[in-house]
Amino acid sequence: MKTYESTIGKIVHILNEKGIRHRGKPFPNSTVRDILRNEKYTGVYHYKDEEYRDIYPQIISKPLFDEVNKRMDENRYGRHGDVLYLLKNKMYCGCCGSVMSSYEGTTSKNIHKRYYCCYKRKKDGACKKACIRKETIETLVVDITINALSDPSNLDLLAEKVIEEYDNEAERHELALLVKEKKAAEKALENLLSAIEQGIILNSTKERLAENERKVEELDRKIAALQNAERKRPTKEEILSHVSAALTKNPFLMIRTLIDRIILYDDKVEIYYKYISTGPAGNERRGCSFYQTTAQIPFAHGRGQNTRSNSLDVLLMI
Repeated sequence: MKTYESTIGKIVHILNEKGIRHRGKPFPNSTVRDILRNEKYTGVYHYKDEEYRDIYPQIISKPLFDEVNKRMDENRYGRHGDVLYLLKNKMYCGCCGSVMSSYEGTTSKNIHKRYYCCYKRKKDGACKKACIRKETIETLVVDITINALSDPSNLDLLAEKVIEEYDNEAERHELALLVKEKKAAEKALENLLSAIEQGIILNSTKERLAENERKVEELDRKIAALQNAERKRPTKEEILSHVSAALTKNPFLMIRTLIDRIILYDDKVEIYYKYISTGPAGNERRGCSFYQTTAQIPFAHGRGQNTRSNSLDVLLMI
């Protein structure tokens, strides 16, 4: 299936036409999207910052996978119409935690101005977070990332803090929780097998059996990955090489490679970098800043998008 011609909708249509089903039902778009995003089909499995190449067989080539995901990124993460938003789905509101989504306004002179605006503010005005000009925040993030991480002393500090993250107690605690969860899943599996031995065989029993088998297998992989992570802590040289290589990419790819998320307040912006602790939006951060500066940034206030400059503290976080 050609990557240049097929959309997810077209792929789903072809699968359904051929009678190919997912667990007995037509493929939903979301399942096809997850399959296209799943790197394990290239023979690679990632857990946290570790990479494993001996868990899954390779089904598709890495270049094809990268091309498909590049196009999906361009369509989903970065574009509003024909305009590329570098920070789309990377930046969150510091007031309410919602994503800062793309927004376009038009002046009385019919001049288009583009912004990042809190989703809750756009949706129903529930958040009062000021919008920020697209060009302003993108330029700030790109310039500060390149300038700060091109400084050897800052890069050394980042690498040292990353290594500390691999040595903290959080991962050991997570490993203990996974082992406990696996024991519970194995116990549930034993109970189901016992029920089958006693002749209690229902469709729901088989489904639960398969589900628990998948759960145990997935927990096994996660436990193995964490155990390997304890033995395969990245070296300082590997971290420096990863960051330095990312800095040579174009801004869009550099941001996707290096930046985990950005949290924007009215008086500061926190930029969290990868190779460190990550999590869903709203999780409390326990990292610290390794670089800080101040910038004058114009924010847009009100429906007319009148701007007012704020002094913004810029913190690079690990």
